[in-house]
Amino acid sequence: LASVVDALVVSLFDASLSRDSETAESLRSQVAVVGLGSYARRQCSPYSDVDLMILHRTRNPEEISTTFRPLTQGIFDIGLQLGHSIRTTSEAAQLARDDAVVCTSMIDSRLLIGSKELYDDFRSGFTKMIERNKQSIIRSILAARTAERDEYGTTVYLLEPHVKRSRGGLRDLNLLRWLGFVERGVSDPDRLQLLGAISKFDHRRLINTRQFLLRLRNALHFSAVNCHDLLNRANQLEIAEK
Repeated sequence: LASVVDALVVSLFDASLSRDSETAESLRSQVAVVGLGSYARRQCSPYSDVDLMILHRTRNPEEISTTFRPLTQGIFDIGLQLGHSIRTTSEAAQLARDDAVVCTSMIDSRLLIGSKELYDDFRSGFTKMIERNKQSIIRSILAARTAERDEYGTTVYLLEPHVKRSRGGLRDLNLLRWLGFVERGVSDPDRLQLLGAISKFDHRRLINTRQFLLRLRNALHFSAVNCHDLLNRANQLEIAEK
């Protein structure tokens, strides 16, 4: 899915700029379209949300929104759920400092198209913000995850768990990535293992668990034909047979 959306975003980006040739070239050097969250990690399931951030330098956000409406509308039109924002690099860093959910979505960000220089400026500012506020960022990430567990289940013995948000679900695997980035500057499990942050044994278990949970979530989405992540009794019987 991520590869398909990548190609769609690039095509719609070019189509958006072709509508106004006078400003197209200047916008190419002042705008970057960035993937966030599971989409950026290339781990999105069939009906996952697509999270995008449109970075710009100092242009009017309303102008950016109008220019790139064909991009956002095009993603909606093919049936995907889109979450998108329009921010400068400083706005992105500020929001990440104040909001753990925003912060974690940016940790695995990925440039899709646009100015690499602008994207590099964003990553540099974001990383420096993390380094300056390491302990408070860790506390806010853990607090957000605790609140989510309280809502979706704090035990691994739930009869009908939420594959993404309950304890032991995909969110806890992501939590390891996020804390790894804050502490070591990298979020990829392979690199964390090379740095000695996790053992070879735990790394192998982590990768196997992630593969299983992603396969399970894919099966849930295909079965429900929507973003359905609750493993209820009917789903359990159906998916177990497969």
